[in-house]
Order: sequence, then structure tokens, then C-alpha cells
Amino acid sequence: MADEILTNENYFSPKNEFDYMSYSQFKDFFECEAMALAVAQGRYDKPVTDALLQGSYVDAYFSRELEAFREANPSLFKKDGTLLAKYEVCEKIIEAIKSDEGFFNEFFSGEPQRVFVGEIAGVRFKGKIDMLFPDKIVDMKCMANVQPVWSDDEHRKLPFYFYYRYDIQAAIYQELVYQATGKRLPYYLAVATKTDPVEKHAYLFTQPVLDEALALVRELAPRFDAIKKGLIEPTECGHCKYYASTHKFTMFDIEEIVKEEE
Repeated sequence: MADEILTNENYFSPKNEFDYMSYSQFKDFFECEAMALAVAQGRYDKPVTDALLQGSYVDAYFSRELEAFREANPSLFKKDGTLLAKYEVCEKIIEAIKSDEGFFNEFFSGEPQRVFVGEIAGVRFKGKIDMLFPDKIVDMKCMANVQPVWSDDEHRKLPFYFYYRYDIQAAIYQELVYQATGKRLPYYLAVATKTDPVEKHAYLFTQPVLDEALALVRELAPRFDAIKKGLIEPTECGHCKYYASTHKFTMFDIEEIVKEEE
């Protein structure tokens, strides 16, 4: 039986979520393999945050899908149809982008939500591009701000685009577009902040950064795919919300803790 053709309508279907690796799924596995497998198998739903909904609202507007998004997310609105206060920033961001003609034309006037599929290291991947232009790929981001973020793992602040591993997303998307078109296009983040006033920034990933991120994807994707297929047992991160939800209480010996701290 031929594979189902991916479209915007079936992109997030349970079957396609399991059959394909995506950036978000890869990032889940990167953070906690046990959690990512539970999500892929439909046993766990990741919490939907206000930040995610805010970004999705802005994405939906520029993707010409706002009406459908509003219908699918009635909890964002008051009874009179206006946005709840915590989501009003979405409209401010939209207006700020629209009013900046240069920013809008350069990064928000391309083909929205183009779906691509391909293979990386023998693993089937899918990706949905926010804005595709003949000469570049653009991913839209709504950020609280663009300040560096503290990393507990590295014990230092990282640029937000590395902290959130947007370099991995960029590498995957660029590779999928390359496989489909033969063009390795420059990749930009078009960022608007939730500050007052709204700040607008564009970031271009250099090719060496993308090559390094793609190498990491090639290294880890086969393992993550094998976990999905039940060939390898997943590891647990030991600290995420999924881990906390699946483990019972832990008994501690206070005297032993004191001795260890002495």
C-alpha cells in the first residue's frame, strides 16, 4: 500500500506522527527518550503552554489559517469573542510585523506552511516550513525576549537559538528542502518579541553551524527511530514532567544525606 501523502490536514495525524521523525519529536528524544516514546505512542500529552499558544496564534495569522486556529482553540477567547488578556500580545506582534514593511516583505510574504518529507541517516523525516521563498527558508519565532538563556547543562548562558536548539530545526528543514529541490537555501529566524514595544530581529544561521547540527541529527536519529520501533529501550532523563508523572515516591535516609554533605 502506498504511503499517505502528507498535507497540512494530515500532518499531525497519529499515524504520521509515528511514521515520521520531526524536529519537535527529535528534540523530545534528545531531552528524554522515555517521554518522547510515550508521546509518539499516544500514552502521554505534553503540556500546552501559553507561550506555545501565543506563537501558534501568530503563525496561524501569517499562514492564513487564523480562523481555523480560533475555532480549534476557543479557550483563548472571552465570551464576547475577544482575546484573553494574556493573548492580546499576539495581536500587538502581528500589527508590529505588518507595520514594518521591510521586515514583512523580506520574511513574511513567502509560501506558508509548505510540507516536505525526506530521509536523514535512513530515517524518514517530515517538516513544515513557516515561509518558503525562492532564495531562503524562514522560520517565525515569538520570543519573550532575545536575551541569552542560562543552561544548567553547560553552566553558562547560551544564545536563545542554541539553547532551544533551533539550529537542529534549521538543519533538518534545510536538508529536507535540499532533498526535494536540489537547493541548499539559507535559513533565517524571523523573531518578534513579546516586549513593549515589540522588537523585530532576523538571524541567519551560517552553513558550518547547520552542518554541525545535521551531523548530530545523523548520529542520533537512527537510535531514536530504533526506540520508536521497540528495538532499543529508552533512557529516562530523571527530571522532566513525564518522569515525575510515572514514578512513585522516593525514600530518603536523612542521616545518610547529612553524612554525604559533611
